[in-house]
Amino acid sequence: MEAQLQKSLADLERVQQQRASIEKQIDDYTKKLNGLGVNRSESLVDDEGYPRGDIDIHAAREIRVTLIRLENDLVDVNEQLQAPLNSVFQLKRAIQQAELKPNDTNQQDTSIDYSKSENSIPDPNAKITPIAKIRQLSSEGIGAAVGFAVDDQFVKFGKATNLATLANELKAATEESPVDVRVYRPVSQKYLDFKVYVPPGKSLGCHIVPV
Repeated sequence: MEAQLQKSLADLERVQQQRASIEKQIDDYTKKLNGLGVNRSESLVDDEGYPRGDIDIHAAREIRVTLIRLENDLVDVNEQLQAPLNSVFQLKRAIQQAELKPNDTNQQDTSIDYSKSENSIPDPNAKITPIAKIRQLSSEGIGAAVGFAVDDQFVKFGKATNLATLANELKAATEESPVDVRVYRPVSQKYLDFKVYVPPGKSLGCHIVPV
């Protein structure tokens, strides 16, 4: 089982490195595009429909195409992250349980029931503005244990209304009264519901950023 865990950790690190490489390329190409004097959405023609003379049209178009390709690659890599993340979590849990002595009656069960439900078809009439999203996810954190994924968007996090108040909801949560969380997962276009509690000494293990 230890060998399986090491393999899963290696797979996870490999995919995370791929993701970091793609993100760096996106950042570099975005800077190159901005250096040409144009952004991702700005028109490359003037008001009369002629190519603008103040920028390198050919270079700008090539960079925009490259950015689209890289962003598609990033979506694929994010999907690939889920398998090793889940594997690492499951294997670590199995190893910990195997190390427990069967006759140790003083051992308390400190596991938390993280319930999750899926809604594959969102309400078309619902207008939900995400509070924040997950940019990075650690395999060691509660977020991975719960089932969060990179790029998940928090549309509900207890009573939090913005990124600043999200942390307060986590601090106020208890094992008996966890935080009700709903995320929107762009990759699968699904809403997922979770109950989240971070025990003392643990962390959510998520790099959360504004949407």
